[in-house]
Amino acid sequence: MKKITLYLATLILISLVLCSCAGTATSTTINISSSSENTSSVSQTSSEVSPTSSADSISSYASSLQAFGDVSSEDISSLLAQASSEQESVASVPPKVVVKKVVTTTYSTVDTSSAQTSSDNTVSASQSVIKVMPIGEITTSGGVPDSSSSAYRQILADKYSSLNVKTEYVGTQNTASAEMKDANIYHCGYTNATAKSILENEINNIIQCDTPDIIILMLGRNDIIQGTDVNDFLNYLAQTVDKLKSAYPSAKIFLPSVPPVRQSDGAEQMSDSDIEKAYFEGIKLVASQKQVEFIDMSVSNSSLDFSCYTDAATSYAYPNKQGYEKIADVIFKATENTVNSLKK
Repeated sequence: MKKITLYLATLILISLVLCSCAGTATSTTINISSSSENTSSVSQTSSEVSPTSSADSISSYASSLQAFGDVSSEDISSLLAQASSEQESVASVPPKVVVKKVVTTTYSTVDTSSAQTSSDNTVSASQSVIKVMPIGEITTSGGVPDSSSSAYRQILADKYSSLNVKTEYVGTQNTASAEMKDANIYHCGYTNATAKSILENEINNIIQCDTPDIIILMLGRNDIIQGTDVNDFLNYLAQTVDKLKSAYPSAKIFLPSVPPVRQSDGAEQMSDSDIEKAYFEGIKLVASQKQVEFIDMSVSNSSLDFSCYTDAATSYAYPNKQGYEKIADVIFKATENTVNSLKK
């Protein structure tokens, strides 16, 4: 009789232990919803563990007791220890997550009606933004005729603003930028760059930049000064264009011819040598073969004359502010239709 009483008491005690642990497990229900304000809600609810799990455990322990037959107090203590261990195990099981509904979130249109219209690098609601990558040498980077000059870049950006477009320049360099507005300082102009140096030393970094809408690749001035063979120049230029087209297939590429090179030899003579003519025709041919846009920078098209260059005592003087104004004007006219087509 004593053994039966002990048996029943043990069974009741184990049942109470297991019932108490059964209530500790929870499940988390996540509701995901979408709205035009791009919001989502997450809620947590507790739910009971399936009753079969606790019933199975009780049955298991009851079977163990029956298997022992005439159990001793030591046997019961051992079984209770197992029950305690099972309780700890259940308590340590992480909550089960049940996803009730998953839908695609719909994003609302951003309201830009309150955007500022000042020149502090903000864009008005009616403005479009275009990304321009200028590539070249010192007549792209700036720094001449004075250290604050940004060459043609700020002038061109001002001209684009007349189309209600904000220009964002992209590139690897940020030198000679004091003249630039809105901290718009980046470019790919390298002071002593040649077509070869751009291809061999710079292009792999250039094509890591943000994707531009327009690329202006103006090279050849230093190649002419250094006497680079025109065929070598055109080979380097063509390979550079290929890399740019591969990296930025959606960008519109423009190839200006070399702006006229003024000789400052006392004769006040604009150079019009056969080598410059060869470069002009060669760049035009590369543009045609690579299906990119050619920009005519010749004297007849750009009106670059003696007054557009500095009087520096060097073999080849640089454009002055008036010269960059004319260079920017030619580029603007050549790219205007493309810029308008990019406006959103």
